[in-house]
Amino acid sequence: MSFWKQYTSPLGYASNGNPIDTYGVDHSGFTTRDELAYQTARVNRENDLMTKMNNQGITTYPQYTTNFWRTNADNNYGFGTSNIGSNIKNMQTMAPVPQQPQPVQPQVSQQPESSAWNTVKQWGNTAVNGIMSIPEQIRKARENLGELAADTKIAYDYWKKMKQTGNQLVKTFGSGQGADIDNYYHPLLQCELAKISPKSRRNGIALGYAKEYLMDYPVKRITGQSHDEIMEDSQKDLQNNLYGSNLGYYNPNTSCEDLLDDRRTPNMRKLGIK
Repeated sequence: MSFWKQYTSPLGYASNGNPIDTYGVDHSGFTTRDELAYQTARVNRENDLMTKMNNQGITTYPQYTTNFWRTNADNNYGFGTSNIGSNIKNMQTMAPVPQQPQPVQPQVSQQPESSAWNTVKQWGNTAVNGIMSIPEQIRKARENLGELAADTKIAYDYWKKMKQTGNQLVKTFGSGQGADIDNYYHPLLQCELAKISPKSRRNGIALGYAKEYLMDYPVKRITGQSHDEIMEDSQKDLQNNLYGSNLGYYNPNTSCEDLLDDRRTPNMRKLGIK
């Protein structure tokens, strides 16, 4: 987990290179999927906290520690690695920010209604709302598909750029000199997508999973690589994806090329490739 140590979120999240982060969660047993699920839940919860505090006029955020998830240290602060998805779902149901007291609304007397009538009325309201929102749902679906298509095109362009760099390094320096450039290009793509919008950030992570497990895995198996070899390489790529995504999200005013300059290989530096 040392690749999280350079990040400190607005509410004080950091791992400082240790398995246990400042929110009290032990990452030592997390799989890559667990880590992605946890980090997504943490970011969503932080955003929810900050939105609610902003609504109350709070702009200087408290720095949370092990009270961030509002639970004790048992079961890894609520995130046991055996069932992390369920634990995250439970954590997201909490209401952590006390709201300012609202003025008491005068009670209006109503005619008593049977529970059956209430049920029918609720069903009717749900049906009407669903029908009325269909055009909006279609519009949102088109927007989401459009953004996914745009993000896919960006990902493809970065993939081509990585291949071109690899070919140039091999041509200039010899066989095997294109290795390790994915440690630069994987996080670079995710960093750029994270700066576009929250949707593009999510699309980037999803596209990364699709590439590793739907596109690369079958081809690598056909070419003779073992399952363990493929999974080890995929885990590395997915960690690089998550690293770059968080890098772009937490550093919106710094270019991704500058943020990832330390990831360029010596031969990339010799040729001035970014």
